[in-house]
Amino acid sequence: MKVLFSVFNILFNFKLLNIELPSTAENINSKSYLVRMDNKNENILLRVWRFYLSGFKNMSNWGRQVWIIILIKLFIMFAILKIFFFPDFLNTNFKTDQERSDYVLEILTKPK
Repeated sequence: MKVLFSVFNILFNFKLLNIELPSTAENINSKSYLVRMDNKNENILLRVWRFYLSGFKNMSNWGRQVWIIILIKLFIMFAILKIFFFPDFLNTNFKTDQERSDYVLEILTKPK
């Protein structure tokens, strides 16, 4: 009974969200939103890559523009701001790795 309810719930949600289900075998093979589940022993990274790739292929233009804006903002935050506003304090003030590690240990273990 639970399985039947779950199947009904999934189909009802597809109907509400206007998600079209493929009707023939020809349509199933042409749709890239379907994830291949034939080889579960395949490399997990490859399966994750294919999952995201199929998602980005089927993304709307609005979604692509939002992702471009997000990537530009991340580039600005991590590349541009790091160069100009966050100097490398440990490399400029200490010569060896031992001095750097002693300083970090001292700062982390110093009581307030």
